[in-house]
Amino acid sequence: MIRLTPSENRHIIIQEIFHEKKKKKLCIISHYDSKNIIEDYVCFMIKELYKLDFDVIIVSTANHINTTERNKIKKYLRAFVVKKNIGYDFISWKIGMSLLKDFEAYDDLLLINDSIFFPLTQPKNMFNEMKKKKYDFWGLIDCYNRKYHIQSFFWYFDKKIKKSNFFTTFWNRCVPLDDKVEIINKYETIFTSLVIKKHFN
Repeated sequence: MIRLTPSENRHIIIQEIFHEKKKKKLCIISHYDSKNIIEDYVCFMIKELYKLDFDVIIVSTANHINTTERNKIKKYLRAFVVKKNIGYDFISWKIGMSLLKDFEAYDDLLLINDSIFFPLTQPKNMFNEMKKKKYDFWGLIDCYNRKYHIQSFFWYFDKKIKKSNFFTTFWNRCVPLDDKVEIINKYETIFTSLVIKKHFN
């Protein structure tokens, strides 16, 4: 079970759960907007993920986002969370995972952020192809900066890795960090190395 520390719990400003589990797959979107809005491309992303049979959670660090903005995409969401802008994507995703009592019941998990336009083409073929290859963990871009890793703006986990003790332990050890380089070194690059070390596919 993914658990928040008391200080991480205090970062949460708004927490709304709209419905019970409907799908087998869960997507958690890490969102930030300096204008406290949900841009059209993010709305499109949420709608497309919903069509792809994901239950969708958005965790936003736009602290002053209003009800009107949230209502634009409410019907496509399982939950909406607003938190303090602390800890970057990793703590947003951790909060999203800890939010649901039935998180363990989901088979697959997609972690994504709003730094990309997604999808640009129909992504169903991509998801089907990767499912056929039986990858436990995959993403969109390999990176060899610092050390080999899969860039964390798009991380996909199948049920084997998602339901492992390794996965739970990793996320429970994540704490808010202020330095992006430290986050890359301690979380983004390390996770890929640990996946390989643990012999996941």
